Amino acid sequence: MRRGSADRPRQGGRPRGILATAAATLAFALALGLELGLIGCATTGKAPASETPKTQVVSVTHIRAHETTETFVCEDPARAQELYDAYLQGVVGDPTDMWATDSDDTVVFTTADGGQIHVSFNAHNLLDGGISHTFDDKGGFWRLLAELDDE
Repeated sequence: MRRGSADRPRQGGRPRGILATAAATLAFALALGLELGLIGCATTGKAPASETPKTQVVSVTHIRAHETTETFVCEDPARAQELYDAYLQGVVGDPTDMWATDSDDTVVFTTADGGQIHVSFNAHNLLDGGISHTFDDKGGFWRLLAELDDE
């Protein structure tokens, strides 16, 4: 289900509305947390599963901050779990200097106990403590995320 700025009129190429503002605020807070090293789980050469607990996921929110910011929500527990499991199969690679403007993705997995797991990417590279790491998508994470966004 698509929510947020996608269905609202835009002014000057910028999204309007409370969800767009909330998404931008969340993206800023996550970026600040990453810069300060408060968020992240990347260890080179390991799958995120080695440092992220295997848990039951009930929903997922994708904040895609590319040329515009859009928020996508999936409240289907089976689809959310499938995406989380695909993320856990990926492998964190070496740090990279590659950085792209207008290519940020934040994925928030909500667990059955109400907790949240935040994962941020720039140009499909995993962000951890302000450092960008390559991310080998062995589980089809990006394909599944695109499918959810298209629904």
